Amino acid sequence: MRRLFATLFTISLVALWLAPAAIAQDRAVVERLRTELAKILKKNPAELPVDKPVVTLGVDDLGVVEWQMASEKAFRVYIDNDKLFDPKAKGATRMDLTISSLAAVIAISRPWPAGKTK
Repeated sequence: MRRLFATLFTISLVALWLAPAAIAQDRAVVERLRTELAKILKKNPAELPVDKPVVTLGVDDLGVVEWQMASEKAFRVYIDNDKLFDPKAKGATRMDLTISSLAAVIAISRPWPAGKTK
């Protein structure tokens, strides 16, 4: 029983030690996505809220494709179109697509093969 508590305590300490790094990395991804979208919209990145749908920020379907391509290149991942576009609405941008939701998609997306530049 004592060994179990020691193991749990050690795991908790490691998790507490790694948590700030993971949070900082998530913030960095969100900020990069915000910057890429701001370039497309020709706006200041600080003006773009991360939790509002991007369609309300003024981006159209072509802008979302440009943002997808820039994000794939920046993070070297494949982003599925289904995560960005609603297949039921004939390819229109998803109404729930936000900067933070794209950051979550990037976190689970499969990486490019080594050496691939797309």
